[in-house]
Formats: sequence, structure tokens, C-alpha cells
Amino acid sequence: WFAQTATLGMVAIAAIDFARARGAVAQHKNVAAPSTAAGAATLDGNILALQMEDHYVRVHRPSGSELILMPMSRAIDCVGAEGLRTHRSWWVASHAVAAVEGNARSMRLLLSNGLVAPVARSAVIHLKAAGWIADGQGGAGRR
Repeated sequence: WFAQTATLGMVAIAAIDFARARGAVAQHKNVAAPSTAAGAATLDGNILALQMEDHYVRVHRPSGSELILMPMSRAIDCVGAEGLRTHRSWWVASHAVAAVEGNARSMRLLLSNGLVAPVARSAVIHLKAAGWIADGQGGAGRR
């Protein structure tokens, strides 16, 4: 009885493992992963901001946003517009800033499409050096 039960159990386990592996391969084929080469091509045009999300970069445009599989530093290099990295996970184009809110401890940038981008405390000095905010400005407006 033991040999017969063990043999049937092994066959059943092998069949289940085979079915799971086949299902995982089918799911993997159905999900199209974004390519980095295609991602570099889509970084042309009117880009307002880049936002890092895990291993992806969300590209914000006036018409909406899209996710691209690419490191943040490479995405910044591919963008042709002038801008600054305002936070560890954000890059903002200079033409997209509509207003600056808050003080040096909790500053935010309001973008032309209504999006709000955070500003790290360490990035405030870079914004001042670039002329995005005045030296004594607490965030009343831009330039």
C-alpha cells in the first residue's frame, strides 16, 4: 500500500507543478514589459516632470502620464528640457513650474497641469541658485 500511495502522490505533485509552471509562463507571455529602448524614445516632447516609482519612472505631460521601465538618472539624461531634481524621486522641468508654495522646511512646486511636486530641504538651495525662488521668498510665487 505504501509504494502504491507514494507513487500516485508523486505523479499528482509532478502534474500540479507542471500545470503551475505552464500557467506562469503563459501569464509572463501575456504581460508586455516596457522596453528601455522604447522608453528613451518616449521621453521626447513636452515633459513637465519625472516621478520615480519603484523601478519605473512616471513621465508627467500636460495630456497625462505614463510609466517607463528605466532608472531615474537615465531618464533625466534622456530629457531634452531644462530642469532640476527637486526631490530624491522627482525631477521637474523649469517651464512647468506655475508657483512655489510653503517655506524652506515644507516647500512644494505647483506645476502647470495642477500636479504638486515635493521639494526636499536639501534641494531648496539649488532652486534658489537656479533662480526658481528668491532668497527671502517663503513661497509666494515664482520668480
